[in-house]
Order: sequence, then structure tokens, then C-alpha cells
Amino acid sequence: MRPLENGDIVNVDISVYYKGFHSDLNETYFVGDVDKESKHLVSHAYNSLMKAIEICKPGTLYKEVGNVISKYIESNGLSVVKTYCGHGVGDLFHCNPNVPHYKNNKAVGSMKVIIFKNFKINFNNFRC
Repeated sequence: MRPLENGDIVNVDISVYYKGFHSDLNETYFVGDVDKESKHLVSHAYNSLMKAIEICKPGTLYKEVGNVISKYIESNGLSVVKTYCGHGVGDLFHCNPNVPHYKNNKAVGSMKVIIFKNFKINFNNFRC
């Protein structure tokens, strides 16, 4: 490891285990002044996430998320890394469903409303 330097991009990934459920989230930060290409990459990655969230509601096919992300990313001169994907929240870490971020994927299933004991997640009104 080395100390952070001006121009670095840092991704912070936080994992949570609460009342038997695993989940995680991450955010990307700039250290000092970053170059134009890095700003382009990070801003369009974030914008693609927001576009994907906009389609999240009961009945949306998981595979549609990748189509939305790819369309936006490719229209901005970038490409999607197929190695990583989104995932579910559950009693196992990084559990199903797998939600690929690339187009023409073979993801199975659709989004549903999930009700937990003390709260409800309704994807119709979900916003970051």
C-alpha cells in the first residue's frame, strides 16, 4: 500500500450484516485534482447507476438493468466490465439474484416488493 496521492480515485466499499442479512454498498471519491478522463469515467458510471435505479420497480426483469447501463455507457464512449455484477440482499453475502451490468445478459427473474419485519422496500419509490 501507498499513501493516497493527488489525482487518485478511491472506491470505498462498506459491508453490513444486520439482523441476519448481508448487504454492501460503495462510493467513489476523487483525491485532489483528477484528470478529465477520470472525471468522465466516474461521472458516467454514476449516471448509469442512476438510470438503472430509475427502472427499478416490481416486474422489471433483472436483465433490463444491464441493457440500460450498457446503452448509456456506450453512448458516452465507454464500455462495461463484465466481471462484476449487482446482487441480492440476504442471509448469504453476495447472494442471488445476480444482476449483470452489461447488455444481452441471461439474468433470470424480475424485481419484487420485499417486506421485512420492521420495514418495507418498495422499488417504485426508491431513490439514492
